[in-house]
Amino acid sequence: MLGFAKVVAELNRRKVVQVGLIYLAAAWLMVEVASVILPIFDVSAWVSRLIVLVLVLGFPVALALAWIFDITSEGIRRTDPTSIPGKLTIVSAALFMLVGTAGVYLYVVPDETELGHNVVAVMACDNWTGDSGLEYLSDGLAEDIMNRVSRLRPIQVIARGSTFSLKHQNLDIPTIAQKLGAAYVLTCSLRKFGEALRISAQLTDAKENKTLWSNNFDRSPDRTIDVLNEISVAVAEGMSEEVLGEDRARLAREGTANPQALDLYMRGRFHFNQMTATSHRKAQDYYQQALQQDSGYARAYAAIADSLSFSAQFESIPKQVIRPEMMAALEKAIELDDGLADAWAVLGLIRMEFYDDWAGSIEPLQRAYEINPNNLEANNYLRQYYAVVGPAEKQIQYAETAIRIDPLGTFTSAQVMFMYETLRQYDKALEASEATLALEPNFALTFQGRTLIFDALGRYQEALQAIDKGIELRGSDDVLDLQGFRARVLAKLGRIDEAEALLRELQNRAKDDYVPPVFFAMIYEGLGRYDVTLDWLEKAYEEEDWILHWVVRGAMFDSVRDTRRFKAIMQDLGLEEEGYLKTSLSL
Repeated sequence: MLGFAKVVAELNRRKVVQVGLIYLAAAWLMVEVASVILPIFDVSAWVSRLIVLVLVLGFPVALALAWIFDITSEGIRRTDPTSIPGKLTIVSAALFMLVGTAGVYLYVVPDETELGHNVVAVMACDNWTGDSGLEYLSDGLAEDIMNRVSRLRPIQVIARGSTFSLKHQNLDIPTIAQKLGAAYVLTCSLRKFGEALRISAQLTDAKENKTLWSNNFDRSPDRTIDVLNEISVAVAEGMSEEVLGEDRARLAREGTANPQALDLYMRGRFHFNQMTATSHRKAQDYYQQALQQDSGYARAYAAIADSLSFSAQFESIPKQVIRPEMMAALEKAIELDDGLADAWAVLGLIRMEFYDDWAGSIEPLQRAYEINPNNLEANNYLRQYYAVVGPAEKQIQYAETAIRIDPLGTFTSAQVMFMYETLRQYDKALEASEATLALEPNFALTFQGRTLIFDALGRYQEALQAIDKGIELRGSDDVLDLQGFRARVLAKLGRIDEAEALLRELQNRAKDDYVPPVFFAMIYEGLGRYDVTLDWLEKAYEEEDWILHWVVRGAMFDSVRDTRRFKAIMQDLGLEEEGYLKTSLSL
């Protein structure tokens, strides 16, 4: 301890610590200024790295000079040597300089997301036509390129939700790459001259901030598909030494050769991504029109099934009614293209949610994952599978992959929230919900998840606020599911008259329309009428209520979990309680 005290005293006497701190502050400021200024002038990234290297190498020099010299009122003089201690102190001071040099590197070098060497971000195309009605086309061009490039291994494509979240933000390439963890960024724009379209595209190496390829394509609308293929090949060639013949064949199999069918499909995708009951009905209509133009369009068949699965949730359509159409569309999609990962992923989802065939769902989900381990839907649906079937910890693997593929996606972020809710790690679930709200403050699904979390925590007033916000955000869409949650929360708050009034509304609605039995079960549980709760849960099983699997794992029905009747329901569902949950798990 005495030797260490001497080291500290000598370093202070020679002002080494003060010089080190001043150097750190100045170096940090220089790096920050360089990171802002250099990209404006398109200066190569190696210049930034050179600045950091010089600053790191200069740190021990600055410390050594501070040790040897001193700045006084009489000028720069050598430090008084009379106080120089023995060899131990000198060695210790040298070690301080070495550790300090390592520290300055960590301090000065910016904290950036690691860029995946084979990861590309295809950004939303800028619509510079002056016609907002062509927004579907500019969006569709980017999405089609994503679909094509994602067929090429080992290229990984950042998900649409993340890249499109940066739309209209005018960010530079290094910033985009940092936010998305991509080594390459493809940007594009759409212009119109008379009847002709000009599609401009540019592939940039984000690490070097260097353009690898760029081109302008002036084509009539019926030649758009040729442009998409050419851009996709250019992306692949820019990221690897060559594109093999089988890669080109996979690109050729993507989509359709019919320009009218592609245009209608893009219109459908535009409405699909608005995520409302009305927009999904419009999407399905466009997909059907696309198939009238090209009956061999596999992706359009898969898109119909995917959209119908959302319609079933938004409009509370009985799964027995909707699943034959969904299954027929999927079977046709896979018959036409058995290498379409999206189709296999949706097939797994349909078997889970609409046929209660959880044992049969794992095979198509794994098939989708084998085709493309970076397929977002495959990872999200596999996470959902293990959330219900267990073991619950297997969710984490797929949640991690989904976050890497879709780092800024609101739906993916919400899935992390639901994962922690099923793991009963409510603090982390709330943190995940806050992260989702930071990405999109008006995402209705987030408030539905927060309702479940606050309900489980007994924070019913906050649960009511969350559900009311969710109802507000759903707007004109049917909010039947949220009204069931609302009645339950009102009952928990002791506002029995209001809860029973909503219950009567649902009962009257059920005379003419389908109301999932789970909604009645959750309300009666809130009212404390547990026998009736179990009656409705049994009815939910008998009617194959698709919501049942999702709610029985949560805390909502813990009041009846240990009853013989509830255990019988779980057994009938094929769900095991033992070994399902390990509450210490997390990302």
